[in-house]
Amino acid sequence: MRVRSLIIPVVAATALLAGCSGTPTPNAPTTNGVDALSADAIVDKAEQALLDAGSFHVAGKGESDGDPIEVDMVFDGDDKQGSMTVTGMSFELLVVGGDSYFKGGEDLWAQFAEAEQLELLLPLVEGKWVLIPGGGGIDLEPTDVLDPSGTVTKGEVTTLAGKPVIILEDEDGAKLYVSLEGEPYPLQIVHSEGTITFTEFGKDFGIEAPADDEVFDLATFFTTG
Repeated sequence: MRVRSLIIPVVAATALLAGCSGTPTPNAPTTNGVDALSADAIVDKAEQALLDAGSFHVAGKGESDGDPIEVDMVFDGDDKQGSMTVTGMSFELLVVGGDSYFKGGEDLWAQFAEAEQLELLLPLVEGKWVLIPGGGGIDLEPTDVLDPSGTVTKGEVTTLAGKPVIILEDEDGAKLYVSLEGEPYPLQIVHSEGTITFTEFGKDFGIEAPADDEVFDLATFFTTG
């Protein structure tokens, strides 16, 4: 399970890791049957369950190349909303209908503008959702993190936050906790670089595009500037 595969090209190659929720304890009695499958088949089931859920919440903290990072994101189909802190830079992110919006401070907008432009740009974007030129959505897909590094093996059946799970481990030492209660959702990935936790499967998060008066189109700045 590639925890580092959640490193994403947001702004200027920002990185995503999420946080942990709960401590495993042994001997969970009930299962949904996926523990009888091969390790690879369980990974496939977990990924499909996440896709079938359609929406979920990813949240927590971690570290990338020695820098602390934090994420709190909800996903609803292709739409996404939440906040990130990466290498000391904090910002909000909203993706709706393929359009990508950001809110952030000077450290964020310095990624887009030269020093002489930044002084003009900051008053225009203050308190606004900023529409990023190009119109494409952010390439941020948590299902990618379920791809194992090398051979994946089955571990013990245990519990996580009171739920029965089976542990899978890949050659990098990343551990995937898959639910054995109900749908085989991936509940958590634990790695030396951080921990990723999935919750609120199938919830309607009501992600909507901001009102026009709350948006500044960054393309307009560069066209007229």
